[in-house]
Amino acid sequence: KLIRQDVARTFPRDAFFRDGGPGQEGLYAVLRAYSLYDADVGYCQGLAFVVGPLLLHMPDEEAFCVLVRLMAAYGLRGHFLPAMDDLHLRLFQFDHVLHATLPRLAKHLDAQGVKPTMYASQWLMTLFAYRLPLHLAVRLFDVVFAEGLDALLRVAVAVLKRSQARLLALEFEGIVHYLNDGPLFAFYAHAAPDTLVRDANMITAVTPRLLQTLRRKYVEEAERRMDEEDEMARLRAEIESLKRENRQLAGGSDLDRLAQKNVQLAVRNQQLEEALGDLEAALVQIKVLYAESESEKAALAMKLDGLRKALT
Repeated sequence: KLIRQDVARTFPRDAFFRDGGPGQEGLYAVLRAYSLYDADVGYCQGLAFVVGPLLLHMPDEEAFCVLVRLMAAYGLRGHFLPAMDDLHLRLFQFDHVLHATLPRLAKHLDAQGVKPTMYASQWLMTLFAYRLPLHLAVRLFDVVFAEGLDALLRVAVAVLKRSQARLLALEFEGIVHYLNDGPLFAFYAHAAPDTLVRDANMITAVTPRLLQTLRRKYVEEAERRMDEEDEMARLRAEIESLKRENRQLAGGSDLDRLAQKNVQLAVRNQQLEEALGDLEAALVQIKVLYAESESEKAALAMKLDGLRKALT
């Protein structure tokens, strides 16, 4: 069902892939077959744009075989596995190559918070077929068949170099729109068919040696992050264990009940202190009254004594 939905949205302007056309049935057949062939990948959005250009030049069965070859031998499968490890590697390489080749543009994108994952992922996953007209996409497919997926990094840098002045004048939202939905590839759509390939070949900084160095650096950083995550997980587990041990030593729920009882006792103690204060005040009044009565009693005794003396 998901494949059917996506097939209808793949190359909607091309007559071969319109509703009811042979292109849609071919896409469905190849994508469903691959999802059964490679259960770890299954079906992922974006694969249809890889299969589409193949179907323009070969029957379904051959397109399936070429897709298997692209995924396994050329390393495209790592772009579509759940972890997307190879895609993250190539984005890492692309980011470093961009800073080395177009430092001004790279710094501008960094300052605006625009990361390669926001635009380059779809380029690399679909071999640019998601954005390029089909007659240009098949040119890049030829380059990939001849040189491998690393050639896509040169293409990505070349495309950005062509629009560098325009991108430098934009801010975050404008940049993201321009890269994903704007006229980034408009020049190439109207230029000579080999213009994009020639521009890509001019990006000489992208060499196998550099990419291999960046691959090692990526692996080292990934291993370091994994070690840090493992250490953090160990520390979190240790903290949770100490918390459980502390609750057990403190009696767990008994501690909560004792705390509630302590609050109740504190309230009762306050009440008793207030009652004691009232009693002390009453005692003072009684003492005053007693003293007054004793004084009156002494006065009466003196009067009686005076009367007796008078009578005698």
